Amino acid sequence: MSRKRPLPEQKQCHLLYLMNQPSEKRQTNTLTEQPERLIEIKGQPTEEQHTGQREQETGQVDTRAEEQQIGQIKQPTGQMEEDTEGQTEETPPIQQQGQKSRALAGAATYRSIFKNEWTSSWPFITRGRLNTHYWCAVCRVENSCCHQGVADVVRHIKSKGHQEKLRSLLSTATISQYTMPVPSVGGMSAQEVKTRRAEVKMTAGLVVHDVPLAFADHLGPLLRECFGDSKTAQEYRCARTKSSCIINEALAPYFTQELVKEMKISPYTLVTDGSNDTGGEKMNPLTVRVFMGSKVGPPKHPNIYIHGCPCHVAHNTAKAAGVGFFKVSGFDLEDMVVDIGYWFKGNTNRKGYLTEFCELHEAEYMEVLLHISVCWLSLERCVTRILKLYEPLASYYKSANENQARFRRLVQTFTDPMTEVYLLFFQATVPTFTSFNLLLQREQSSIFLLHDEMVKFIRKLCSKFMVPAALQGYKEPCEIAYKEKANHLPGRKLNIGFTTRAKLNRLLDEGDVTPQQVDLFHEAVLCFLTSAVDYALKKLPLEEPLIKHAKFVDVRQRGECDIEDVLYFVERFPHLLPYHGPEEHILGEEFLNYQTMPMISLRDESETESFWAEMATRKHKVTGAKEFERLAAVAKLVLVLPHANTDAERVFSVVGLNRTKRRNSLALDGTLSSIMTIKMANLEPCFKWEPHSDIIKASKKATGQYNHAHRS
Repeated sequence: MSRKRPLPEQKQCHLLYLMNQPSEKRQTNTLTEQPERLIEIKGQPTEEQHTGQREQETGQVDTRAEEQQIGQIKQPTGQMEEDTEGQTEETPPIQQQGQKSRALAGAATYRSIFKNEWTSSWPFITRGRLNTHYWCAVCRVENSCCHQGVADVVRHIKSKGHQEKLRSLLSTATISQYTMPVPSVGGMSAQEVKTRRAEVKMTAGLVVHDVPLAFADHLGPLLRECFGDSKTAQEYRCARTKSSCIINEALAPYFTQELVKEMKISPYTLVTDGSNDTGGEKMNPLTVRVFMGSKVGPPKHPNIYIHGCPCHVAHNTAKAAGVGFFKVSGFDLEDMVVDIGYWFKGNTNRKGYLTEFCELHEAEYMEVLLHISVCWLSLERCVTRILKLYEPLASYYKSANENQARFRRLVQTFTDPMTEVYLLFFQATVPTFTSFNLLLQREQSSIFLLHDEMVKFIRKLCSKFMVPAALQGYKEPCEIAYKEKANHLPGRKLNIGFTTRAKLNRLLDEGDVTPQQVDLFHEAVLCFLTSAVDYALKKLPLEEPLIKHAKFVDVRQRGECDIEDVLYFVERFPHLLPYHGPEEHILGEEFLNYQTMPMISLRDESETESFWAEMATRKHKVTGAKEFERLAAVAKLVLVLPHANTDAERVFSVVGLNRTKRRNSLALDGTLSSIMTIKMANLEPCFKWEPHSDIIKASKKATGQYNHAHRS
């Protein structure tokens, strides 16, 4: 048995023989395990390292020297005998006719080249100077990969020298500067992201605070001048045109998409209202009220709940009462307040003349307020301001000499001594309407309070002119016999306010008013209160079952409720609350646990929403299942129901703050609509709001689209 002739430098001849074998028989090294921790180290090899630093690893062969030696060996023509270790003989593959002959086969002929995907697996492995070499940033050496490709890389990673250097680098504190990723959004550099973020936040701030977009033309230069040492300020470029692009193409679409996503998984309600017809365009805004975090689907049309306009009802109740008062006394409060406001509006001479009378009566001058009929809460403040200036105003109108019809009406009003009594009565009575209207204008969900508050509102009005015995024993307002004169208080006992009664008695004692005038005033007060109760009973949704059954959501009223209150919503909205059959029994158990749980103290009704959000996630301590999953779903649906139409009315107010005489070019279906979308997203405070990366990317795309569309 013969041995193969040794190659130069003691390399065995069977190495060449193995390289000529078919690929399926060739032994290849595969990656069986990866290092426990891979790191990315930045750095480029120096020329000295390319030429001098070549690490000799354990078991690694210098492939370039090997190829030179292999090239000196000719292809064997006969069979090779097995060596002394018992290897069998094998015949090299026979060349077929017509096939191009080659001196060497396999990797010795076709060199492996560096693959970019290797860097994805090992961030510290990058391409070397040649495509047949790779650079190891851990060892800071360049090795060849032309022989076995990825197997060469794996062999190097598993080598003892590489592992020692890796452990040394991992124990070094300064390694973080090499592994920290560079922030990037949409291919933008870190500085560009900062600049885009500043532009988005500044634009959002302009929208939130109703600042005209024309201010953006000077905002950029102002920032660059004030913050010269800031690179972000120096690169800030966002005038009115770019701000409009960010509003219409970045901010508004993002908030719309987020709202749609939440509507797909959460219960929501739609509120709409129509604007008045004073302008050329009529607005019908559609506002959405969503309970964030719920997992209930959207409602369908057959079960729509229409609640009307409770705020208008409350305002019209006071207006109907005022009409009743006017029919008896001839005094119209709104006409008087409007006349006084417009008489002094924009007239400096009249205000200066009134200031002199304030000094004469030793009263502090205060601006006369202008009452707007659609601003429901302004009437009380206007009446209070007039009473504070009553003596100076009376002296002013009695002393001035004007010929306008408005002035003559005001002179006649302030000449009548009963005018101050009327104003004092309205000052004592209007807060009853105002407090009820404030409840309707709350942003927090208050539908579970609505029925009781409506009942309290009507009973409070009745208590001002009815004997207490007539109100006792009646739970429902519709049962109160408020029209029967036997249940009315006598005129001198009507609850018109202590100050009003004292003023009226003093005028009567001094002879400034007659008893007939006092009786007429009492009759007017009675007509005012009965008209208010009559209108409220007809227009307020007192008999709406949905409002009655919604009380179970209030923790403080849970003891007064029943499981039927919960099942009402399950039956009315079955597609949202599919709790029938066995699920209905589980829902009943959850309601009993809710009623018997320890008393929870809430500071106010605004915490009700957060309470039910916490109840939806509460889990049983033993089983780990959610304790109130079904009951919380019903409660969330109730809380998302609107208790008034203030959401739509608030939209009109915001539109009025943005579409002014100086900003009348805002398109209703363009920038104005986008501004309203951003305003309704509640970004307050704007300096704490952090724009999403999608908005930053969209801001860059929006400006590019605008430039492309307007390219000449």
